[in-house]
Amino acid sequence: MNIKRYWKLISILAVIVVVLTTYFIQSSLAASRYPNFVLKTISGDKSEVENITMYGEYYQLDSTSSGYLRLTSEGTEYLQEQSYFERLNNKFEPSEITRLQDEYRNFMRSKPDLPALYFEDDNVVAYANLESEERWGTIYPEDYYFDIAVFDKKTNDTSSFEIEIPGQKDYWYMNVYDVQVVDGMLKVVTDVFHQDGETEEHTLSVYTFDIATQKLVGDETVLTGIGEESEGVMKRTSFTLLNDADFIGIQTNLFLMKEESTETIIQSKENESTDVDTEVIEDQVTNRQVYVYNLATNEMTELALSDEIKTQIENTPFNSTAFIDEEYAYFNLRTEENLTVVGYNIETLTEEMKQTFDLANLGITNPTIRIKNNNVYLVESQLEDENSVEVIVGDLLTGDILYEGEIVIENPTKEQKNYGLQLYEIEIK
Repeated sequence: MNIKRYWKLISILAVIVVVLTTYFIQSSLAASRYPNFVLKTISGDKSEVENITMYGEYYQLDSTSSGYLRLTSEGTEYLQEQSYFERLNNKFEPSEITRLQDEYRNFMRSKPDLPALYFEDDNVVAYANLESEERWGTIYPEDYYFDIAVFDKKTNDTSSFEIEIPGQKDYWYMNVYDVQVVDGMLKVVTDVFHQDGETEEHTLSVYTFDIATQKLVGDETVLTGIGEESEGVMKRTSFTLLNDADFIGIQTNLFLMKEESTETIIQSKENESTDVDTEVIEDQVTNRQVYVYNLATNEMTELALSDEIKTQIENTPFNSTAFIDEEYAYFNLRTEENLTVVGYNIETLTEEMKQTFDLANLGITNPTIRIKNNNVYLVESQLEDENSVEVIVGDLLTGDILYEGEIVIENPTKEQKNYGLQLYEIEIK
């Protein structure tokens, strides 16, 4: 009996060893085929890029070979080069959630890995999410309630509670945009969508919870977006939260873009192959405004945009994230050839800096953008069958280019030259 049992154990261990050995050999062979990308300085101070880490994917255009990579001024590391256990921990890409899971394992257990649901400062880690219960006998699918947990770093205690949403309407859905803690109060920013016939409504609300008493003490409607259709014309008022959704630290101010637009059906014709009418819609923006909502005071103020900036955001496609530090909120406005960065003082809400960078002259078409410490970091996000990827660091106070470089393959083989590279994330430490 014992011999048979040992043989079974030995057989199982042998299979595990063979599988793992094969896995490691294949991973090593695959990693050896990947090129080593390096950051080559063209001009400027190399120290400006020592704190940059770029994440992306390399792929060969004439095959299915590809690999996820992490690139710094020191060289390239591929996901395929990591050990099996390192991959299981999913620590290759930057993630504040991964750090929270490592440092507060019990608190983070069974919670989703969406940064917008969390807040952290020196005193607490807070979590708030919307849970739901299924409805019966109605087209509106769910009743929502808040699931809240707060970990006290000083006492190591966790308080958890659930609270129903008062006055809940027939909502199609609710989302959490952001979570903050201000003066002992938990602030949960939500987006609610409701539709009634031809009218649709979005509401941005801030729910305030007293952490000590575990009670809901405030419910503020910040902005309401409405879409109404009449005679083929949809008039729409919408809003966008510009704050970085992946940032889990202190953001007392919410920066909001309010947009008014019309959608008009300008052509309708029958598709001969399917006998279905085809609609051609013209979308026109009529007004855009930027507001700042202070979570501590529950007050909202319109940001004083200069005439030049106001005209620019109303007449060009607007795609911006507010990069916020202790002093400034930065907005980037892009055209095909230029990038304009505008910095607003958070306390006075006035414009204090504005710089425009000539993207065409810098050799950048579609940059990934990050802003930190009054510097703007630009990296070409994607290219195929090219020799290099441009990397630029600009000074937002002076407009000077502090660093210009390019990402190239070090000693490429013939096969490695026919490649594509996509860089989708920049981390500035």
